[in-house]
Amino acid sequence: MSTLIRKPAVSGRFYSGTEIRLKEELEACFMSPFGPGDKKIGLTGSIFGGVVPHAGYMFSGPVAAWFYQALKNNIKEKVTFVILGPNHTGRGSYVSLYPPDGVWETPLGKVKINKKLAEKISECRLVEIDETAHILEHSIEVQLPFLQYIFPSSSSTADKAGRPDFDFVPICLMKQDLTTALELGAFLGKVAFDQKIVFIASSDFSHYVPPEAAKKNDSLAISAIEGLDVSLMMKNIQKYDISMCGYGPIGAVMSAVKNLGSNKGKLLHYGHSGDIQPMDKVVGYASIVFI
Repeated sequence: MSTLIRKPAVSGRFYSGTEIRLKEELEACFMSPFGPGDKKIGLTGSIFGGVVPHAGYMFSGPVAAWFYQALKNNIKEKVTFVILGPNHTGRGSYVSLYPPDGVWETPLGKVKINKKLAEKISECRLVEIDETAHILEHSIEVQLPFLQYIFPSSSSTADKAGRPDFDFVPICLMKQDLTTALELGAFLGKVAFDQKIVFIASSDFSHYVPPEAAKKNDSLAISAIEGLDVSLMMKNIQKYDISMCGYGPIGAVMSAVKNLGSNKGKLLHYGHSGDIQPMDKVVGYASIVFI
């Protein structure tokens, strides 16, 4: 049976469509005034996961770079990334796992799915193996070039810099309620025990609100995330009408890392689209790491 290859859906739109330009764009994200530069992000303890934005690199890339800089500084061995993103398209199942035999392609090369782990995750009663939810979805796709950039030995076009290898498992959530997040996260935490796995929740924060409102409301969600309190995060989102798009993936990752022994989240950087281009209504972005 031939390998199922998932072609990029937003290459040339959310990020540059050629290898050379994409590498230049990623470098610019790190070196932006709003990015981490070459700062050494040292952390006490292991990285279990994190939260990163998924808008076009022009706007959210510098904020996302903070999380990926932390990975670059702290991950020294082969790792599997389980990436959870929200379903923006309405296609597919409530909780969709890409087929375990699959490979995802970006302008930087191909990334394999960890078949063994994906098959184990498919045993969760909430999860369905479903390609259609992923075909046009951007929230997971935009994370892969960052990972290929900091761990280039995994890419078929890599410069073989001697950095750790990686593979991944993509999960797309249409259903984002508290019960789903807690149950899925608990299952993921169980299958990840004693393995080198890092969970990534892909989410933007407030959408199209004035900058001060975005900062104020997003800080309430971020405080709950740092405290690994999924219920409080969900309550604050509802109470203050915080228009986060990936609260389900965040809740599931919080639940997973808590089950693995993580005791806190740490905000690395917060920003919004108005930092890049002045506008009356902005989208909020945060990089958070769970240790």
